Amino acid sequence: MKLLLSLALSVFALLGILDAGYLTFAELTGSLPPCKPPFACQSVLDSPWAKVGPIPLSAFGLLFYSSMFLLGVLLTLEIKFLPLIPFRIPLFTLAAVFGILGAGFSLWLIFLMGVVIKAWCLYCLLSALNTAVIFTVTLSLFMMNRADHKKQFEELYAVRF
Repeated sequence: MKLLLSLALSVFALLGILDAGYLTFAELTGSLPPCKPPFACQSVLDSPWAKVGPIPLSAFGLLFYSSMFLLGVLLTLEIKFLPLIPFRIPLFTLAAVFGILGAGFSLWLIFLMGVVIKAWCLYCLLSALNTAVIFTVTLSLFMMNRADHKKQFEELYAVRF
């Protein structure tokens, strides 16, 4: 099951790379992504909330999805830790933290679209949906890994919780 979820993480992260990459490319080249009513993508993408300084938010999304893709591939290869001297960072935990942060930021952006900007962007909503799936997958992986560690600990030390 972990393998299937790790593959799903990689696939959904790749979809996110395509979405965020397209929006970043469109922003940097000055082209308009096609968008039909009831969506007003240009209103959202031209709003003051769409950039951090000169950098479009989609570029940060591209970085997020690329990180999640890399984590998905590493987890698919059953690499459990990222050895950063002097630390060993558990990848399941790192993926869950990134998933939680991504989902929280997506909720913030949905709030901005609906309440502040009062316009909806199809590409942004697809990205938010994709992030929700990634959040669910990473949290599931984290919980499964945690349950496995608890079971191994109980077997190793003959301790019951």
